[in-house]
Amino acid sequence: MARQVPLMDPYTCSDATQWDALSAQSWIDAHVWSRECKQAMELALAMTFGAQSREISFLYFLFYVHAAGGIEDLFEVKNGAQEKRFTGGTQQLCEGLAARAQRNAESNPNVRLQVRLNEPVVTITHIKADDAKAALSQEAQITTASGRCYRAKHVIMAVPPHMAVTGIRYEPPLPFIRQQLSQRAALGSYTKAIAFYDKPFWRQAGFSGETISLTPTAEYPILSTYDYTDAAEQHWALVSFLTADVALHIDSLPLADRQTAVLRNLARLFGLEALKPSQFLYKAWAEEKWTRGCPVALFPAGSFARHAQVLRQPVGVIHWAATDTATQWTGYMEGALQSAERAAAEVIAAAGGQSISDKDEQPDRTVGWVNIHACAPGAMKRRPQRSCCSAVFWTVVLLMALLFALLIITGYLDEQSADQSAPFEQSFQGDPSYARSSAVDLERILAQQRLLQNRADL
Repeated sequence: MARQVPLMDPYTCSDATQWDALSAQSWIDAHVWSRECKQAMELALAMTFGAQSREISFLYFLFYVHAAGGIEDLFEVKNGAQEKRFTGGTQQLCEGLAARAQRNAESNPNVRLQVRLNEPVVTITHIKADDAKAALSQEAQITTASGRCYRAKHVIMAVPPHMAVTGIRYEPPLPFIRQQLSQRAALGSYTKAIAFYDKPFWRQAGFSGETISLTPTAEYPILSTYDYTDAAEQHWALVSFLTADVALHIDSLPLADRQTAVLRNLARLFGLEALKPSQFLYKAWAEEKWTRGCPVALFPAGSFARHAQVLRQPVGVIHWAATDTATQWTGYMEGALQSAERAAAEVIAAAGGQSISDKDEQPDRTVGWVNIHACAPGAMKRRPQRSCCSAVFWTVVLLMALLFALLIITGYLDEQSADQSAPFEQSFQGDPSYARSSAVDLERILAQQRLLQNRADL
């Protein structure tokens, strides 16, 4: 199903209107019968979007899976979305890019570069063109909170869609459909907590540090954990993620109560030593001023097919970037890179130059100042880490094999005892629990079959 959704124009899919009218929860309720399988799918959505299934358009979910190359790639640690992280933190990317750009500007007198910090934009004004027939001008004036004004031939907005209209005024106003998009595509709720320890007690006990909870609660709010030890293995740590409704609840508590809830959950998973971290960090992305959520813009049912048409469409000299606009690895850093290359290509093409997409070679992505290492290096040495999605899949396959074997054996026994069927039925005539048990077994078999079919469709 995901492969049927075009990445560039998802609204052109033959079933776009029908799928967009459904929330992911509506589709799950209609096609998944097993309670355990429903929990697994809810888990997958909460991990991916930081939201409940009722909040997400089913069409957008399919698009998102297609953009990642498949549903397993979203959850895999090894060779998947969760495999790598930056040694020393991702802030080095911003610092390194700024330093490189500064060096290029110093070596080329025709290049003017200014990196301005603490200058939030408050107004973007299209300057009237000399040509009265032109709808918009070829320049814009950007005014910041400090009162400074800048003139630009092109503006690239590399912020989440909803932040593009949060505190920024446009003259003339943005087209109505673009305003609708920005107002409706809020981010999910994601919170990250890191507990540092003096020793890796979980490794010493034989644990990888990776856990998944099917049913996070207010008392035990953690959805997933990973070994967060640095590459040099000098700082031992466990990272925990809280998402969706549970994250919103815990984020509303005082900081001390947030820490208590996370550490209580870690102690339940790894033992009482988890209650005594040497340092504890808690980051609620919903409280971050310049994002107000994480990790990606959400499109509710009925909104994606309409607004995807203008998601990347320039407005005058304004171009839209950010990972939310990507068509590959939407919501991830790779998606941010792709959107930046696309926006830069639009600017170059508008200026009459050769766009990146017109060149034979790929853009240079060499980053010499950043090292990347595998997540949980010590844990990966001890045991291979697999995602929840893969584990659920192979568990279902095993259960199906066992159920088919049971059906074959049961059929054989039924044939052998056909002549004794009447006494057998009579012996259970007064026991309604037998009928309920048989109905439940049959329902589970049918549910497992539907799960495999649904997974194949996805």
